[in-house]
Amino acid sequence: MTEVALHHFYFIIVNYDRQRSLARMSKFKFNAIPLITTSIIAGFYFPIVIMGQSLAENKNPTPETTGKPDTEPSGRRTADCIAGEKRLTALIPKTERKIGLTVTADPTLFFYVPSRGITAETIEFILKDNNENTRYQTTLPVPKDPGIISLKIPRSAKLQLGNSYRWTFSLICQTRSRDDDIYVNGIIQRVGLTPELTAQLAEAESREIPTIYANAGIWHETLSSLAQLRQDNPQDQALTDDWVRMLESVGLGDIAEEPLIEP
Repeated sequence: MTEVALHHFYFIIVNYDRQRSLARMSKFKFNAIPLITTSIIAGFYFPIVIMGQSLAENKNPTPETTGKPDTEPSGRRTADCIAGEKRLTALIPKTERKIGLTVTADPTLFFYVPSRGITAETIEFILKDNNENTRYQTTLPVPKDPGIISLKIPRSAKLQLGNSYRWTFSLICQTRSRDDDIYVNGIIQRVGLTPELTAQLAEAESREIPTIYANAGIWHETLSSLAQLRQDNPQDQALTDDWVRMLESVGLGDIAEEPLIEP
């Protein structure tokens, strides 16, 4: 993935976030305000268009969730549950709204789990829609070693085009008292593929796919496609470097070099 694509992606997600806030303040619909900004990066001058066509095709592109999700861990950091410098972390860009876009009905999410110095044995993941209906819920064991794990949302959860969903990822510290859970949460929104993006993906080599998604501001597929490349090519240092640079570009540098592991 090129440096330009990484910076391009960073400006897309930041301006997407700002535009949605402006849209709410001005009482205009988000898909009626195309945003174009420019940036000079590594000697290149180019326009950055914020997903205008894709979101305009969707029914309800603006999440109606209340409050801001926490991708920093919440809950009481009890001494007998978790210790160490690195904390439970969702791999989501550190923008104001902490929202990640996906174009699939079954996206993959990633989390850093600091399993050393932790007594919790179980992870719980819950996905809810805007009406607080649980669309998916599962548990999995805490991995033996610290690292980044993936969690795939099944198609049975039925993520609808244009809708947003709130997820919570929890370390269950005490089954008798969930008040001690350590958790992160966030918002995922499914958007549509534009014809241009569909055509680019159809013609792309596997190594080009993360860059295409990054240029379009589609976080979850950027991350999952690059993770898949790393798993398929574990000795390829260039892919590892791309992964590290991408996480650093969105404020996740403290866990960028942590290994990808199986939960």
